[in-house]
Amino acid sequence: MLTSDRSPAAPSRRRRGGLTRQQIVDASRHLFSAHGYTRTTVRDIARQAGISDAAIYYHFHTKGDVLDALIDADLDQPAAAATAAREKSPAQAVYDRLVHTTRLIEQNLELLTIILREALAENPHAVRRYGRIMDSWERSLARALEESLEPGMMSRASVRRVARQAVYATSMALQDTLILRRMSGATPGERRRRMLHSLRRSLGWLLPACD
Repeated sequence: MLTSDRSPAAPSRRRRGGLTRQQIVDASRHLFSAHGYTRTTVRDIARQAGISDAAIYYHFHTKGDVLDALIDADLDQPAAAATAAREKSPAQAVYDRLVHTTRLIEQNLELLTIILREALAENPHAVRRYGRIMDSWERSLARALEESLEPGMMSRASVRRVARQAVYATSMALQDTLILRRMSGATPGERRRRMLHSLRRSLGWLLPACD
């Protein structure tokens, strides 16, 4: 009887746990955007989420772990799917991935602004997290490029080098976009077009045939 009474509660606790974790992530997204990462405290997040400080520490050891969860939710790119990749030219595969990345950037400009601002202020945790995002994008781009290549067409080292150069260009385009956002009334679509134009200019040797 005791086992029977308790067993239905376990899924309920898991559902509540997942809901609480999502409340924390959503609250931190709002607060980090409004007040900055450094000025937001764990107590601020708890109050915004409507939970106790202890509930946050049940799910996350530190405020940095909360930021990591935001990055995982909003910015990490899984390895590019191989779907139809072999039917594309290497240039088109890279370009399609960059289009996806610019869309991801535009959708998460607030979070990227927080991370980049903290990194430029030499916050070591933010520097590592920014590097982690760039590494994720680089792996995704390298996978897309590898899937589009004929066997022996390019060495793995060359693929990684191309992906690294493309991600570096993306990082520069991102910073340009953040400046443009503050200095003009450009729409999200205009910012994305400018970012893609900047990437094509930087990677013209790689993307000659892409519109």
